[in-house]
Amino acid sequence: MINKIIRFSVDHRGIVLGLTMMIAIVGWFSFQELAIDAVPDITNTQVQVYAQVEGLAPEEIERNITFPV
Repeated sequence: MINKIIRFSVDHRGIVLGLTMMIAIVGWFSFQELAIDAVPDITNTQVQVYAQVEGLAPEEIERNITFPV
């Protein structure tokens, strides 16, 4: 199988060169469209939780509901 690919590549150098150039051009345009940040966002993901429970103090709500979540 590999011998057939090599033989085709040697016999049809123009086709192989053309395909290689097309792939390089498409890769270059794709690279130009790529969104790259100079400094990536490394902050922690944070979520705000609002919990209201009647009859409990704010410290108890925080200890029993918010922290486990």
